[in-house]
Amino acid sequence: MKKIRVRMTGSRIREKPVTKKVMDSLGLKRIGTVREYPYNESVMGMIKKVIHLVSYEIIETEAKK
Repeated sequence: MKKIRVRMTGSRIREKPVTKKVMDSLGLKRIGTVREYPYNESVMGMIKKVIHLVSYEIIETEAKK
């Protein structure tokens, strides 16, 4: 199962309200915050919206038995 780890690297100051809402929905409040999500199109769409403020990596995890 794939997961994606997202880290906030840029400030939300002077960003548009829509961008701030996307950051809130990803759970990223402060610089350096890290969250993990299942890899799917909706999460990737949110990341692409705020790519200038975040870094991400795709993680391969083993399925639970």
